[in-house]
Amino acid sequence: MELSSALKDITFVIFDLETTGLKPFPGDQICEIGAVKIKDGEVLGTFDQLVNPRCFISPKVAALTHITNEMVAKAPPLKEVLPGFVEFIKDTVLVAHNAPYDLSFLALAFEKENVIPPEDNLVIDTLTLSRVLYSQYNHHNLDELRERFNIVYLHAHRGLSDALVTKDLFRIFLDKLQEKGITTLNGLIKYHGPFYRFPLQSFLLSGRYSLELVEELRNAAREQRPVFIEYKSTKEKGRVGRWVDPYFFLRYGEHFYLKGYCHLRQETRNFRLDRIVRFEPVREMAQPIG
Repeated sequence: MELSSALKDITFVIFDLETTGLKPFPGDQICEIGAVKIKDGEVLGTFDQLVNPRCFISPKVAALTHITNEMVAKAPPLKEVLPGFVEFIKDTVLVAHNAPYDLSFLALAFEKENVIPPEDNLVIDTLTLSRVLYSQYNHHNLDELRERFNIVYLHAHRGLSDALVTKDLFRIFLDKLQEKGITTLNGLIKYHGPFYRFPLQSFLLSGRYSLELVEELRNAAREQRPVFIEYKSTKEKGRVGRWVDPYFFLRYGEHFYLKGYCHLRQETRNFRLDRIVRFEPVREMAQPIG
C-alpha cells in the first residue's frame, strides 16, 4: 500500500471482535468476528461469523453481547475461521476501534493456531482519531460515540453491528479530515501517528533480529514458558532484567515488539525486539535486576 494513495481509492475493512472476556492471556477467547469492506463509502461486502471459543461464556458476557454458549456450540473453531478472515482482508487497510485490543486477540490467535497472519495490512485506530479530532470530549468509547453521532444499528456489542458503527464513525472522521485538506494515507498519518501492523514474518527473520531470539520467544509463547530478558530501557538507565511470559509479536510503525506479561511490574508490557540484549529460558523465578 503506497502512502501517497488517495483515501478514496483505498479499500478498507472495518472489523470488530467479540470475546469471552477482556484478557487474551490467559484464557479469554474470540467468539465472533464481524467486518465490513468499503471503498469510497460504498459497501463491498461483509464478514459475519460466530466462533466456538471452546470455553465457557459467562452470564455477564452473554448479557452484554447476546452471544450464548448454545449459539457457539455448533460454530466452527477459530482455526477454521481465521483463513477466511485473512482472505477477506487481503489487499485492504484495516480499521478498528481500540485497535490494540483487537490486534492482541488476533495476533495471539494466529500464533496459537499456527495460521500465517497477514503481512501487508496497515491498521488504523478510530479511537486514536477520535481523541485527536474531538479532543474537547473526555470519553471516546464506542457507546459514547454512537450516541454522540446518533449512529443506530440493531444488536449493539455484536461483531458486525459494532463494525458498522465503526464504519460510520470512520466516514465522519474522514470527512472532517478532508475539510482540513487531508486526502491521502500519508496525510492521515499526521493525525493518527504510525499505523499498527501484524509482524512481517520475513522481516523478523531477515537478520535485523536474532533468529535464535525470535524462535525462542515464539516457542516459549506456544509452550507457555517464561523467559528471562535483559532489556535496554529508555525510562530506566542501563540494562534491566525481567522475567516475562511472552505472548506474541506486534509491529508498530517501523519497530517490532514482544508483548508479554512482566512479572516484576505485574502487567502486560511491550518490549522492543532490538532492545533485548540477552535472553534465556527459565524454569524458576528469582529476583530480577533493575
